[in-house]
Amino acid sequence: MDEAVPEMDDFFDQFAVRIAKADRERAESRDARSGWRFGEPATRRQVLGWLGGLTAAGTAALVGLRPTPAWAAFCQPPLSDCGSLATHPDCCTPSQACCDVVGRGGFCYDPTTNFCDPICGPLGLAMQCCGPGTAGPTGTRACQATETCCVDATGFATCCPPGQVCVDGGCASCVPCGAHCCPAGQQCCNGTCYDPATFCCSADAAGVAAALAVSTVGPRCGQHCCLSGEECCHDRCTTIGTNDNCFGCDDVCGPGEACCPLPGSDLFFCESLNDIDHCGACNNTCTGTDAACCHEVCINTAFNAANCGCCDCPCDLNKICCDSLCIDPLTDPNNCITCGNVCPPGEVCTRSGCCPPDRACARGCCLPGEECKKGKCKKSKPKKLVAAAASSR
Repeated sequence: MDEAVPEMDDFFDQFAVRIAKADRERAESRDARSGWRFGEPATRRQVLGWLGGLTAAGTAALVGLRPTPAWAAFCQPPLSDCGSLATHPDCCTPSQACCDVVGRGGFCYDPTTNFCDPICGPLGLAMQCCGPGTAGPTGTRACQATETCCVDATGFATCCPPGQVCVDGGCASCVPCGAHCCPAGQQCCNGTCYDPATFCCSADAAGVAAALAVSTVGPRCGQHCCLSGEECCHDRCTTIGTNDNCFGCDDVCGPGEACCPLPGSDLFFCESLNDIDHCGACNNTCTGTDAACCHEVCINTAFNAANCGCCDCPCDLNKICCDSLCIDPLTDPNNCITCGNVCPPGEVCTRSGCCPPDRACARGCCLPGEECKKGKCKKSKPKKLVAAAASSR
């Protein structure tokens, strides 16, 4: 026998008038389920039995009152209250969680193996709630993760098994196409069913996928038809002439290469950008007798000190490149100071240019009336002064 709950008397006294008006027959007669009348000491089992027998009007009257603190503690520690007494109360253990389900009350569940859905209630971690999104009708379903939720116009939910789709609120085995199913043998193209024997799903002039007649497009590729300049690569229409598909499908150009068109044809080849015919860009040809492509730049190696005669062939310091040869412009009479500056017969090359041998000096060519002494040009003295100076010694 359950213990009496005398503290509940005050609670019931507060709304006895409302209960009598809303549910007079139930309030004035002995409850068939609980065997309890107003004014008698009540056990917990009797109270729950009485609550379960309330009509809709009686339940509304009960919910309209605020319970006293004594009545609010429905579950005894260590259990905790879960849900509404007017609908479905539950007592949860410390390891459980409470799931407050719309229109149904509280339900205790193990959060390590389940989760709370406010419509369906506690569900397994691998399940999903399928319904109209409100507390409702019997149509709400708990579906497996591998199933597809399907809700019709009335809010009735169905779980479609793997391999089926939801079409117009029902499960069907078909090719989904927008809100419809394509008939057997047809396929879907951007919401339109088409016969693959006479049409292809390809982009139109505006780039929008559409079912086009096979006669207006190129070869078939899977469900599509390739346009001009495309090839079928792995069931996909692919543009040829790119670094990833140069000559054909999967013809990938390597580092330092580019996919270049062959002039006068519709063919493409991977070419080195260090090639004299494709220097830095496709079909950029280096011209000139001594031209070369060095690091993707056209260079005249006949007169380039960093690439003299060939790429990466530098001249030594203070030398220049003339006719693909490194020379000293301060001593070479055929390239004196600059390339191609030839000294007259009998003259030598100095720092200042071509010079007669008797006036050549380390620092350049001495001027008329000067002579070179100790590598420096100095003004010559008259011969008489020289002779006088010699006789006075």
